[in-house]
Amino acid sequence: MVMNLYTNAIELLASRCAYQFTSLDLGLFNSIFADGAAAVTRGIKEAELICQRIDQFLEWSGLQANVSKCSCFARRRQPSPAIFDPQLTLQSQPIPFLTDKKSYRYLGLPISADLHCDVVKSELLDCVKYLFAQVDKTALSRFSKCQLYKKAVLPRLAQLLRISNLPLSWIRSHLDTVVTRYLKKWVGLTHCAAVSRLFLDTNRGGFHLPQPSVFFQSLQSSCLLRFTKSDDICLRTLAFAKISDEAQSSSSRFLPGAFLAEHSLTSGSLKNSLKFIKKQTSEINCQNHFRHLSSLSVPGATARCEDLEAAHWSISVKHLPDNLFKWAFNAIQETLPTALNLCLWKKSESNQCSLCQQPESLCHVLNACPELLKLGLYKERHDNVLALLYDFIKSNSSSDYQVLCDLPSLPYQFPNEIALTTLRPDLVVYSCKLKKSWLLELSVSFEPVAEDTKARKHLRYKELVQDAKSSYHTELLQLIIGSRGFIFSETKRSLTRVCKPFKRDMDILFDNIIQAVIRSSYRCWINRKN
Repeated sequence: MVMNLYTNAIELLASRCAYQFTSLDLGLFNSIFADGAAAVTRGIKEAELICQRIDQFLEWSGLQANVSKCSCFARRRQPSPAIFDPQLTLQSQPIPFLTDKKSYRYLGLPISADLHCDVVKSELLDCVKYLFAQVDKTALSRFSKCQLYKKAVLPRLAQLLRISNLPLSWIRSHLDTVVTRYLKKWVGLTHCAAVSRLFLDTNRGGFHLPQPSVFFQSLQSSCLLRFTKSDDICLRTLAFAKISDEAQSSSSRFLPGAFLAEHSLTSGSLKNSLKFIKKQTSEINCQNHFRHLSSLSVPGATARCEDLEAAHWSISVKHLPDNLFKWAFNAIQETLPTALNLCLWKKSESNQCSLCQQPESLCHVLNACPELLKLGLYKERHDNVLALLYDFIKSNSSSDYQVLCDLPSLPYQFPNEIALTTLRPDLVVYSCKLKKSWLLELSVSFEPVAEDTKARKHLRYKELVQDAKSSYHTELLQLIIGSRGFIFSETKRSLTRVCKPFKRDMDILFDNIIQAVIRSSYRCWINRKN
């Protein structure tokens, strides 16, 4: 009750002494929160009057002000801008003068007498560097550190980013730079690697990590939107005035008011509008990173492949050990130290494979080295995936169908009742009763050339399919897996043609395939010198 009396008395006085805006018929009221208050007045006389009323209240209530924690300053515009001491007192004690070299905190925001953002910038940078250094010291896995940044580090910066009026360009050039440096270190990317994939959503093969600049845009827009729904007419008037001014601005910099006006968010419900802001700012950022990644000739090759189940790769790779996680992420960027890359980076004079003396690219190591083919590493990878597919189809297909698989450990004879041939499709699913058959051919191909592999397999089995159609309803279905773990959408469509599995079973299968392929491809990689 006592605090309410005090608040009402000061608010009544503030309506007469408050700072008046030149462009609005509105006064800036004194803000009172818990045991703190901020007063902005038209002049020193009005400030002295408020201090006298506070003195009277404190004497009447028997309370004591901590004057040493208070601050005051005055700004003069004429004849030349200057900051000076208004020499205010409270309970007969002088209120400390806030010089231009000091700052005080109000609602968590450091405020200096010159009203510059240097204190906020310094504090944000120091906080970011400290938090990242602490995370870097932990024994967490690579991906866990990235998740800790997303779930714990960034939210710690939310309050300062929300209430500060920093330029977006500064956020990008300073905070984004620090964050990117640490994320590249944790993921294990080389110095020249593009980091755009880290910020893509999972449907595009990324980890959906937020950047400070995007987080800042979302917070600023959300904060301004909340002001438009405030019960305080002062806040509402200022918020709508800012939105109106920024909507008419031709500036290229980010303006939260222009963003709200563009999407007409002030008229909808607060909850839905806040969700839209978060989703829209994130989607715009993902699109920008996706366009940038797709424009890169080598690192963007997988991003340009439209027929990929990229979300499964993003989810599965998180569960790999650190060495495989690092290798997989550098593999899709093609920043592994192949002989071609070492020659390009001027770390080596030769670009030849040490086993076969051909140019050693990543595609060569994972799919085309004749010496690794002789060692049976490519066939081992192929058979590992084929075994998983065989178990899956056999357990999910109807009892009317038989399943044959071309694995060394299983008997295999192409059914003569379908066709006579010397070809050996990887999987044959057929029913003598229903006179239906599917020929499934598995390809573990380098992703950018998967379409060529598909066309080659189609030509190989074209004649067999035609012959089989005379006695059975026969289809050729292709199962295409990338040698870096990406699963093509055609694989999913082919599997759902043969059997009707539950989504959970399909997800488990894809997770097992991706991890098996990455492990086998990594084995090819470490044996490239042997």
